[in-house]
Amino acid sequence: MKKVLWVLLFLSCLSTILLSQEISEKEGKKVIEDIRRDLNESLEEKVFRSKNTIETRTASGEAAFETGKERMSFLKMEEKEIMEFEEILGMEANENRVFLSQKFDEIHKEFNFNKNEIESISIENKKLNEYLSKLNNIEQKIRTGN
Repeated sequence: MKKVLWVLLFLSCLSTILLSQEISEKEGKKVIEDIRRDLNESLEEKVFRSKNTIETRTASGEAAFETGKERMSFLKMEEKEIMEFEEILGMEANENRVFLSQKFDEIHKEFNFNKNEIESISIENKKLNEYLSKLNNIEQKIRTGN
């Protein structure tokens, strides 16, 4: 009888260990998948993956642009090298050419402008909501006769 109990206890411990390993493997795979998605995901996808409130989208947009700035610093150095090589080789620079870093800077300025507009509209919206709630309270008091 003791042997049967020991065998059952051993089997239950073994199944518990196997189950916990399976769970930790699933968690590990999920972490690896999240890291891969984060590395392969575009900046725009990172912004729109965030929560759908104005503050979080703005904050994630700023974080995405910071990541973009880091990426652009390397690109700017390469673009400067290209311009220097063209100058050394005596090649005529194309006036219509726009480098990616220049486009990024333009978009970043536009983002900051839009962000400031959104912030001012959000502040105005909060004020209007406060006024509306005060008016609702006054209307409630008038209806009840207080």
